[in-house]
Amino acid sequence: MITCIAIPLAVGALSSLLTKNSMENFAMLQKPTFAPPGFLFPVVWTILYVLFYQILKPAGYLMIPYLLWVTFAGYLNLGICLLN
Repeated sequence: MITCIAIPLAVGALSSLLTKNSMENFAMLQKPTFAPPGFLFPVVWTILYVLFYQILKPAGYLMIPYLLWVTFAGYLNLGICLLN
């Protein structure tokens, strides 16, 4: 069960290490007014990864925040793409 949490967190940590220099470029982009601060993204992703550790019907409801966050991230990406 702990593996189900550790694997996504490890992949997220690895991807952040591989792309950390690109955050300087991202900081220079124009962003929509609804863009949250950068520190919020790793916090939210970590919380979302930790929520889905059991396969139960109530755990399925924990996918709702994940779906909302991914939808918002897509909307944010569209906004950044249109501004730049």
